[in-house]
Amino acid sequence: TTQTKVQVEKAPKKATLEAALPQEMNVIEHEPLRLSAKVEGNPPPDVNWFKDEKELKDGDDNGRISIQMLPEGTTQLEIASADPKKDSGVYKLVVSNSVGDAASETKVKVEKAPQKATIEDLLPKETSVFEKQLLRLSVKVSGNPLPKVQWFKSGKPISDGDDGVSIKLLPEGIAQLEVESADAKRDSGLYKLVVSNSLGDATTETKVEINKTLVKATLDAALPALT
Repeated sequence: TTQTKVQVEKAPKKATLEAALPQEMNVIEHEPLRLSAKVEGNPPPDVNWFKDEKELKDGDDNGRISIQMLPEGTTQLEIASADPKKDSGVYKLVVSNSVGDAASETKVKVEKAPQKATIEDLLPKETSVFEKQLLRLSVKVSGNPLPKVQWFKSGKPISDGDDGVSIKLLPEGIAQLEVESADAKRDSGLYKLVVSNSLGDATTETKVEINKTLVKATLDAALPALT
């Protein structure tokens, strides 16, 4: 009798992704960012991950980025603690073999964790400027959602444009109140700032004193000459 060993090989199959990555993905700051997709194909496909067109490798960024191929054929990219600046962007997965390739991408947004409205530096207890000088009160505020900012003078709300008052929330989170030419009668008083969001609020206040401008003493007439 003659025995023949027959080996049945799998037919070549183009590299494919069983399911596409989601179009968009939101992750909270410090939470894990995890992207995965099941890969199929024969020969087994090469797997490449990219962020904003730059290829990612397992262990990149001092080990923050982990890329694995799990036993059941799932490729997984994981960042244990997501960072809004570093990790937001467009992620792309490309799988390829000698028969063909496939790709999928997702836009990832890492959002700052919810934070109560806070004032990082309090206003001084007292603020003093001379008349006709610039009065400026400013503090750095933070919070997520972005806090609502409200200024008060002697208990009454102040709005931008009131009696020469300019109120701004600058991009770096500085809440600022300015009076270009301070007036002793109009602008002296107790100023209070309240910042608030859905998680809480914070306040700070300062007593503003506008001092009369010093006037240099003058002589109306020249002193008589010494004899």
